[in-house]
Amino acid sequence: MFKNMKLATKIVLGFGLVIVFLLVVGITGYLSLSKTISQMEAIKGQIEIVKKVNDATALSQDGQSGSLRYIIYEDESYMETSQENNRSVIDEIGKAKELMKSAENRRNADAVADSAKTYMAANSEYADLHQEKVSAGKVRSDASAVVQESIKKLIDRREQFLKERSSDSEKGKMTEYDAIEKTLLAQIARNAFNEARVYAWKYQAAVSPEQQDTMAKGWVDEIQATQKALEECRSGMNDADSKEYVNEALQALNTYLSQVEVFRQINRNQRDVQLKKLKPAADSLMADAKSVRDGVYAFIDKTEQEANAQVSLASLMINIIGISAVIVGMLAAILITRSITKPIHR
Repeated sequence: MFKNMKLATKIVLGFGLVIVFLLVVGITGYLSLSKTISQMEAIKGQIEIVKKVNDATALSQDGQSGSLRYIIYEDESYMETSQENNRSVIDEIGKAKELMKSAENRRNADAVADSAKTYMAANSEYADLHQEKVSAGKVRSDASAVVQESIKKLIDRREQFLKERSSDSEKGKMTEYDAIEKTLLAQIARNAFNEARVYAWKYQAAVSPEQQDTMAKGWVDEIQATQKALEECRSGMNDADSKEYVNEALQALNTYLSQVEVFRQINRNQRDVQLKKLKPAADSLMADAKSVRDGVYAFIDKTEQEANAQVSLASLMINIIGISAVIVGMLAAILITRSITKPIHR
């Protein structure tokens, strides 16, 4: 069949085969390049996701730092900063989710946002408890001031009473033992209450729950010792002024004692919020953010491997087709040349 072709047809066929091979090489290279570009664009999008997830993680850490500073320094500005950072976490992770294709990563992104919201709610709960503790502390402080002032008035009155009941003798001023004993009771009440106030400071400085419980026991014991001394004063003192001061002190002391338990309960609630809500929410947020980031990194690695495989396959096909084109071209050239020279030789 090839022998019967015209010379022009043979030349056109030879060049046509070369052109076909060149087209195949071009199309193969174009498709491969398009696929590679598409994969690179996908990687670029994933890198943008990683950037936003990393930003969200950094903001979350800043939010946790703000919360810790609020707990330590009790400065409202730190809580506001913490809440603002957590709102930014939700915003950044929402933007990252819009770029995600994987359903699993989108679920993890939702989990990060939920953890941030849980952390914010725990923050607000802790701040509310702090305000309650401040209010209880003010009531306790006011009651403490009344107790101290009433006991001071009582001691002053007893000292005045001692002077009034003292009499001159050869050995100097003489005072009834009973009057001295009652004055000492008032001083014992003052000393016991001062000890209670010391335990209050120790309680607030205690770190572990065990230390707090120990300090709280001493705190309550000293308050009860103050009550006992004041009740003995009330039963043993007969003058109206002393009884009035004792009653004022006892009434304020009862208010003080009731606020001690309120204060302790709020403190326990704050500790529960820290250990059972803030810390788990923070750990969950970081774990979910890490899952999103690891998932994106895995996708990038997979896409990179696919791109490399695509480039290798395209290079192999181009080489094979190129070599085949050279071989076919050479064969076509030989056949065409022979078909031209053979008739001449005849």
